[in-house]
Amino acid sequence: MNSHDAAGQLPPADPTTQLFSPPGHFYSPISSVADADRARAQRAGLELAEPYDLRAAEQVELAHRLGPKWADFSQSWCRYDPVNLWYGLGDGAVYYSMLNALRPKHLVEVGSGFTSTIALDVRDHDLHDLELTFVEPNPERLLGLLKDGDHKAITIHKNAVQDIPIETFDKLGKNDILFIDSTHVSKPGSDVNWLLFRVLPRLSPGVVIHVHDIFYPFEYPDSWLEQRRSWNESYLLRAFLSYNNVFQIMFFNSWIWQKRPEIVRRYLPESVSEEPGSIWLRRVA
Repeated sequence: MNSHDAAGQLPPADPTTQLFSPPGHFYSPISSVADADRARAQRAGLELAEPYDLRAAEQVELAHRLGPKWADFSQSWCRYDPVNLWYGLGDGAVYYSMLNALRPKHLVEVGSGFTSTIALDVRDHDLHDLELTFVEPNPERLLGLLKDGDHKAITIHKNAVQDIPIETFDKLGKNDILFIDSTHVSKPGSDVNWLLFRVLPRLSPGVVIHVHDIFYPFEYPDSWLEQRRSWNESYLLRAFLSYNNVFQIMFFNSWIWQKRPEIVRRYLPESVSEEPGSIWLRRVA
């Protein structure tokens, strides 16, 4: 799975940082080998205790509405290339179909790159009035994917999302999209905390939220656990959605690929073995 294998380019560690406890210690957020083994062993049990509403029937219905567009996805490619390590064919096809189904007026992407090329391609083909805002503190990949003239038609914030005006998100309304591809790490001052605690509660009802690198059942792939990435956004999001009547699950890409593969085989058979990792939510109250 491409999205499972992408580690990205890591910046150098801060040599001034002094650790309170060593990695793998029970006080450290960095998991040990035993922690990773325990997480893998407990994966099946996560499906037995789901304090959130998967809305399975609604997901299946939506999949059949979106599915015909998945087959058309390749016809829209101009900037986007599915052979990349960050946002593969399955996630890309769902994103493309969501844009076509929702027809948003505004899209704010927090974390940009290959995902942005899908939005730009859809805007060129169909959604000519779509207003695009990209928030990307490391914009080199994004800038390298843009075509001549794209800069004039988009807004790019080359800052961490915590450092841009929070009012940026106030323009989002019904069927508009907040697209999140964060650092995936909850820690003091992180983008994950800012988005979950400050931005999501501020959104208007009807806004649709995408979060990348979330896999059913809110656990990371075994290969990532073995690499001891120690990302924790998925666990925080699971807690956020538990007993939550304000935000609901619209579409869980990973769940569809795992539990309803016949839908994938029907509409996008070339991706059936490449499980995507995104979840789509909507604020409903």
